[in-house]
Amino acid sequence: MAVCETAIASASSNQPVKILFLSFIALVIPAFFSLVFILSTHSKLTALRNRCREARERAEAGDAKLSVSVESSSSSAAIDAQRAYLAAVENYESARTVFPASLIAMAFGFRGIEVQSVQDSRKTPQSPVG
Repeated sequence: MAVCETAIASASSNQPVKILFLSFIALVIPAFFSLVFILSTHSKLTALRNRCREARERAEAGDAKLSVSVESSSSSAAIDAQRAYLAAVENYESARTVFPASLIAMAFGFRGIEVQSVQDSRKTPQSPVG
């Protein structure tokens, strides 16, 4: 009988420790996965924004070549570069505006990119800063 009472007494003394441990685990695990999600979304948005910048530079370079020479191959390359830029902007905007990534985009200052034709950008410089 004394052995049972000792076991019950030791189990009840461990109860607050178990509750504290389980509470800690219940808070840490969701926080960890939330942090992983936030960091991966930030990384994705940064990569898409950089892809827009690079595509815009290629489109501007292709447009400059197009104005210098009138070859059909450079013409199609300039058109392809412009299409790649528009696709990159569309991918960035769709990723930036979808919930819950939109909350992360607002928190980290990812702004929208206003699409302009490459020829207009020479008159009014604009970069996809965010």
